[in-house]
Amino acid sequence: AIVKHETFFQVTLPKGFEMTKRTPVEDFEIYSIASENRTFVSIYLGNQPHFPHTPGSENEIVARFQTRDVQMISRWVNNQLVGREILINLGTKVGWPAFLHAWIADLPPAMLPSAEQVLFSLATNDKP
Repeated sequence: AIVKHETFFQVTLPKGFEMTKRTPVEDFEIYSIASENRTFVSIYLGNQPHFPHTPGSENEIVARFQTRDVQMISRWVNNQLVGREILINLGTKVGWPAFLHAWIADLPPAMLPSAEQVLFSLATNDKP
């Protein structure tokens, strides 16, 4: 495993995983964590997250976890986890980024444990 350090967060990548960064416009950044050209987890850094990122469907059970600075949504179908995402209020003093939003890609059930491993290895860094 490799720990990738960025300015506002760090994440542990299992063997065979890579992280790439895009900056579509100058007020946010998107990181993709992938293996064999398949995205497992995406991370947004910016001030206007689209949360939840993945709309639920009628046959899903949605579970929500929330504290002052962290929200998490888990989606289940037939007692099988099908998606999870986390929104963290970074509370940065500089005003950007205000949020880190990470979500698991739409994956087959056998790939979800690897995505969960990446998602739950996320750690935010001290506020600048």
